[in-house]
Amino acid sequence: MGSLRHAAASVVAASAVLLTGQADVASADTALASQGPQLGFRAAADVAADAYREDRRSILRAYRRETGAAQQKLEARLLDARTAQERRSAFRSYVDATAEQQARAHAQMQVARQKFRTTVVAARDQFGVGLSAG
Repeated sequence: MGSLRHAAASVVAASAVLLTGQADVASADTALASQGPQLGFRAAADVAADAYREDRRSILRAYRRETGAAQQKLEARLLDARTAQERRSAFRSYVDATAEQQARAHAQMQVARQKFRTTVVAARDQFGVGLSAG
């Protein structure tokens, strides 16, 4: 029985690697994954969520790096602004100056979210886990 459980855990680990594209998932605790499809699905979904969070951090870091000068300029203009019109003008300038970077970051975030969703759906299919009603 122990060898069957180990074989099942190995299959779950291999499936999680293939589904997520993350090699480090194979080093996860396979004993938990061998306890059932729900746990295998959860392990794959957790790895997909970790990958999504890392993608998101990377995208936001790049955005901040690319828009840092515009952010500093906005802050300086807001400090010097005496009227609401000057503040609106500062924000409009900032939006105009960062529009390209914002659009790129938005598109990258959409790709990251879709990659996460696709991985979770594939894991659900792979492990035969349906949506819970609760």
